[in-house]
Amino acid sequence: MVADRLEAVMPAEGITPGSRECHDAQPDRHRVDWIYPAARPRAIALEVTSIVAAVDRRGDSAIMALGKRLTALAVEEGLGAWIVALRTDRPVKAMESEIIQILRDAQVNREGLLREGGFIRPGSYTSDDLMRLPREQWGAYIAEHDRVKSLGIDDLTPIQSERENVVFVLPSRGAVIESFAPELLHALEAKREVLGLEHDLEGHLGVLVERWDRSNEPEETPVPEIPAEIDVLWIVHVWRQGFEQGYPVWVARRGETTWRVYETP
Repeated sequence: MVADRLEAVMPAEGITPGSRECHDAQPDRHRVDWIYPAARPRAIALEVTSIVAAVDRRGDSAIMALGKRLTALAVEEGLGAWIVALRTDRPVKAMESEIIQILRDAQVNREGLLREGGFIRPGSYTSDDLMRLPREQWGAYIAEHDRVKSLGIDDLTPIQSERENVVFVLPSRGAVIESFAPELLHALEAKREVLGLEHDLEGHLGVLVERWDRSNEPEETPVPEIPAEIDVLWIVHVWRQGFEQGYPVWVARRGETTWRVYETP
């Protein structure tokens, strides 16, 4: 997947990649993952690594499957289009029935939420919400909000979409979104040796970023000092800036201080 996305962007960088060969430290082959012997203007050695958290990888897979099931239900019951944000570090199975019930209950208020730019957020309520209830029900109301929030359901937002009935499920970790600069420096140090063995090839390092608590804004993670063994540094993100946008790919050559940013399908 990383190689496919890089090849889609390479022509914009003046590179014709040609066909790729898998090596990946196989016997009597190169230690790098891929070789592009016919690339122009120079043959390329591409090594791929990742910045990932196991909790995100497991949660992402489960959440993608949940999105398909919720969309099928939305189509069947005419529930409209929604964005649902869920925590990747919580069991998805426990959330599903709660989300379905919230979507069904929200139908009477959906148009009003759309007009007002509103959303449903467990754990978020006002004193006005409490005042609408008898005082003896306040404790149960607050406890129910806390219970649903603790499951890992962050919020549900109705949207206008080309698809009338669809549920887009967004993973999150409920953590502060930060730069991945420290992890990127570690990846460069870890891979400089293997790329340094390819003296006659242009060394490219592709870094897959699969951390939902790491920013995909270029300004948040400056171009690091790229070591001599690596000629070109690529960053491939697994999440998009928006549903109608592609997946971000950043690139910088050694000595450059600014990312060039592309999108791939």
